[in-house]
Amino acid sequence: MKKIIYILIVLSTFSFNAYSAKKEKKKTTKIEKVKADRTYPKLFKDASKLTSAKSFDLSLYLYNDKIYLEIPRRNFGREFLLTTSITQATDLALYGIMANQPKCIIIDRQDSLVYFKKPHAIYAVNQEDTARAKAMDLSKMDAICNSFRIAAYNVDSSRVVIDLTNYLKTNNTDLFNLKGKAYEEGITIQSSTPKGEEFIEGINAYQNCVCVNKSISLELALGSMIGILANKPVTSLSIQMMISVLPERLLMMQTKEADPHIGSGFVKYTDYRKLTDTKQGYYATRRRFYPGNKIVFHVDTLISDSWRKSIDEAAERWNDEFEKLNLGRPLTLQPFSKDSTFSSNDPMVNTILFANNLSRYVTSRNITDPRTGEIFSTKISVPRDLAANVRRNGISLMAEVDDRYRTYYLPDDLLCEILKAYMLKAFGISLGLTRNLAGSHAYSPQQLRSPEFTQQNGITASVMDNIIYNYVAMPGDKERGVVLTLNKPGKADAFVLRYLYGNDSRRGMEQLIALHANDPEYLYGKPNMRYSMDPRSLSNDLGNDPIEATKSKIHHLKYLVQHAPSWFNMSELPPSFELFPEMSILELANSIYTLMYHIGGVYQNEPVKGRNNSLTVSVPKTLQRQCTDALFEILGDITWYDSNPEFARMGGANSNVNYFYQVQGYIIRSIFPRLKFMDLSIDHSDDPYTQKDFLTDIERHVFNAVRLNKTPQHTDIIKMGIYVGNLIGYSPTMTAIAKNKQGEAKALIGEDVMSVSGVGPTTNIHFFHQTDLEPILYEKLIDAHALLLKAKSLCGNPNDAAKIQYLLLTVNRVLKK
Repeated sequence: MKKIIYILIVLSTFSFNAYSAKKEKKKTTKIEKVKADRTYPKLFKDASKLTSAKSFDLSLYLYNDKIYLEIPRRNFGREFLLTTSITQATDLALYGIMANQPKCIIIDRQDSLVYFKKPHAIYAVNQEDTARAKAMDLSKMDAICNSFRIAAYNVDSSRVVIDLTNYLKTNNTDLFNLKGKAYEEGITIQSSTPKGEEFIEGINAYQNCVCVNKSISLELALGSMIGILANKPVTSLSIQMMISVLPERLLMMQTKEADPHIGSGFVKYTDYRKLTDTKQGYYATRRRFYPGNKIVFHVDTLISDSWRKSIDEAAERWNDEFEKLNLGRPLTLQPFSKDSTFSSNDPMVNTILFANNLSRYVTSRNITDPRTGEIFSTKISVPRDLAANVRRNGISLMAEVDDRYRTYYLPDDLLCEILKAYMLKAFGISLGLTRNLAGSHAYSPQQLRSPEFTQQNGITASVMDNIIYNYVAMPGDKERGVVLTLNKPGKADAFVLRYLYGNDSRRGMEQLIALHANDPEYLYGKPNMRYSMDPRSLSNDLGNDPIEATKSKIHHLKYLVQHAPSWFNMSELPPSFELFPEMSILELANSIYTLMYHIGGVYQNEPVKGRNNSLTVSVPKTLQRQCTDALFEILGDITWYDSNPEFARMGGANSNVNYFYQVQGYIIRSIFPRLKFMDLSIDHSDDPYTQKDFLTDIERHVFNAVRLNKTPQHTDIIKMGIYVGNLIGYSPTMTAIAKNKQGEAKALIGEDVMSVSGVGPTTNIHFFHQTDLEPILYEKLIDAHALLLKAKSLCGNPNDAAKIQYLLLTVNRVLKK
């Protein structure tokens, strides 16, 4: 009995202790407290949910999906730079671009509010006029853009925190605006609509900036010259929004005026140095560089050794040009550092990244001080699939000349050559150079086929043109030592480098500019305006003889059609390569553009100080006529494209491309818009190539068989119909008459041509006017009527005669016969 009682006592004691332990445990859980952030405990009450990214000048906090910015009191009143870049994209056209114009703001504080202010406009005044300079300083007033209530102070109030969540959303067009960005050739983004919510990937802080990384999905509205496109692609993006403190005014880089003869980037300012002649001014973009300084690029260690060597070679070719100016060899390449202070994602560090995605192009973007043009950093991206770029752009042009292009699996040494060419351009951008479309126009076909010349000068006067391949070269040239790809900076590039970083005085540089004003190797070719096309500044052209260049290109394409099927086994290659035959058609289109823009073209020259040089010079009449003839004689008939059925089958069912080409009237429809843009050339020529001359030459080719008293073929009749339709379509009066007649032949009137080729009033060139085309078109329609009658009489086939009779009926209605 005693034993039982003892056991019960022990058990009851154990149970009590267990109960007490449970009770104590429960009590401990109850009294646990959530730890708040030490610096801002009232704002960030649960430190476990807080992510911070701190730098010396700025810090970011991410808490409950809200983004907070911490600003030290010492930085109030200073200027900051805001940029947004696209770091990843499912749509490769958007990868690596800037998603906003870099925005400069002033962050200031008054009482419990923090203000984002728009800085006063950048301006220049005559500093010797102290009264005017003082007045300009006193007149400065920074407009308030946004205000934010202070969310928290630190203990000594030396730092404050504001909520930037809504400001950093992509509906803020100051930070994210894709409107006007290029999408594909000839297509731009008109607007973007969010699809779903934005997602914050994270925040980061670096030595000179803080960043917010986000993921978004967008639906894009696209447009071209013909209007808004029906296709609205959806794309997903990763973006990086950066906030950085800009150098204080006393520490800003000294500005350098941009010059219209020099191919540099620029930032704008307002020039008040002459109050009677206030104008827009431009500062050149460049590095803060002095002899002995180094421009360091950090290179991704994922890039292969052979590719790294090509990147090194491109940098060294630019260093050669610096050394010629006694400026040392500043471009230095280092592998990614393992140091914890280094991050390749830091937007203010120069990096060369390996893009492990489907991108095909080397991309390059600068972060620049909008006040002075100082280039802070450059981000260069090297694509993994560079070979896809070469397959798309190189095989068609170079396979006849270089057998390395005659395979799907391109050799590494070839890819290294192409990578070097693209890196020459990328380093040029990083140094402040901009696109120079005249570089490829500097040399003659004979020079481009000379081993000695190309080895000494390369294939273009500027690597900043968009030429990579020497497609003027012919079989045997490679073996003779002719350079086939872009391989070194040209004379125009060296001249820009001297202007941006050299030690010449302003007067000395002006004398050099005057000395080289008429030298094509030093020409800076700017983007063209439609009503003043300078054929020296075209994309995809090579050499100063457009007709010989076109013949060379067609020669290569004919070789491709005959031999490509033996190079590629399409059944073993990816489906994406099926587009290869269609891509060769783009080279035909490029040749058409090169030739047609000589028609009505003008050479636009910048004024040279101390000289009375001609600013606008018409392209010679003989060259304009030769280009019109070449369009029909070289490109008017592409039956050779269908000569090898196996080539057509490489991309699927693509037989009889030439027939489709003729039915669409591609040549006539492409060149007819030039009628509206020939007046500037006519006004600046003593012996102009007029609209009537142009139409007469087109007529000569369209009715060539009729003039030779030959029976018109089916394709001839198609050309006649397209020609007549465009004559009527470009005349509002004749179009209206045709529409008012019963049995209107809408297919011949060319309404679509009018919608494409209409031009608004010109305001930039005040001496430009448009000739009334109505009398000319009417006269040529009368001439066409007579030729159609003759064509009908030459027809041996009743069906062809009926088709021409239908054209006559259309013309008669307009001419009221």
